[in-house]
Order: sequence, then structure tokens, then C-alpha cells
Amino acid sequence: MSTVVLEIAMPLTLFVARLRYPLALAMLLLQIMIALCMGVYFTPYMAAYLVFLPWERWANIFRLRHDSSTPQPIPEPA
Repeated sequence: MSTVVLEIAMPLTLFVARLRYPLALAMLLLQIMIALCMGVYFTPYMAAYLVFLPWERWANIFRLRHDSSTPQPIPEPA
């Protein structure tokens, strides 16, 4: 029953931003569990869930980590 509810609710991710990440994560986990339990792989669907990831947020985090790990030049005394 929960599988049907998740699949029917998935179109809401296009319109309701608050549901986007939880529903996409739930569907990804559902696909992984189907693959592990039944041996049926829906690889294209798993790849499609990557669209829902917050890439801009991860890019900002990566930039912050990259900028803080880069050594800054020492200013020369005047």
C-alpha cells in the first residue's frame, strides 16, 4: 500500500518544494529495496531521482570547503 501511495504522490514533487527531497529520497530507497529483495533493477529511475538533488547547495558547500583549504598568500610587509 505504501508503495502505491509513494508513486501516486511523486508528481507533487514538481509543485511542492517541501515534499521534493523527502519523496525523492523515499522513492530512491524504495527502488534500492526492490533491487535488493527481488533482484529487479530500475536503474533509469534511480538515475532520474538525481534531478531532485539540491545541486546548487552542494556546489556552494564544495566551494566553501575548497576555498577554505586553499592556502592564502601571506601579505608582504611594507
